[in-house]
Amino acid sequence: MTDASSLPLFPHRHLLGIRDLSPADIELLLDRADQAVAISRQSEKKTSTLRGRTQINLFY
Repeated sequence: MTDASSLPLFPHRHLLGIRDLSPADIELLLDRADQAVAISRQSEKKTSTLRGRTQINLFY
């Protein structure tokens, strides 16, 4: 598993499908998913990734 700080930023604004993703984009998403699994298995699940930011999710 790769450290989150060493992974490049996801170059797309939205992830609405995978048709237009390159193999490198898909690999990056899978690496991020591996990180999420590792964090979810820790006893302390908080990270500083979004500290000081507001995240809003809307589902219709």
